[in-house]
Amino acid sequence: MSNVSTSGDPSGVQLHTLTVTVRYAAATKPFVDPKALEAESVAHLKARVLEHFKLQDSPPGEGKTYSLALGEDLLTNPSATLGSLVQHGNHLKLSLVEQFTQG
Repeated sequence: MSNVSTSGDPSGVQLHTLTVTVRYAAATKPFVDPKALEAESVAHLKARVLEHFKLQDSPPGEGKTYSLALGEDLLTNPSATLGSLVQHGNHLKLSLVEQFTQG
């Protein structure tokens, strides 16, 4: 089940939205978007989440990288849509995981 909203789309096309909450252990408050589009990709959401927490990935092999996780599973497909990850209802709860890499 999804909310339907026409806001933000000048063509009036109905857009399916959901609520996304992303928790990050080092932050006191989570990232919350109550009107995330089901068609949004994991890669796009990750960019928005990193910006929200004022973080950025280090170059490969040179420090910290961040991944989104659903439960214990890291989301490895950046083109997956948020709508494809919702297990029930219209609320997607994710975590931002910090990983250290060495070159």
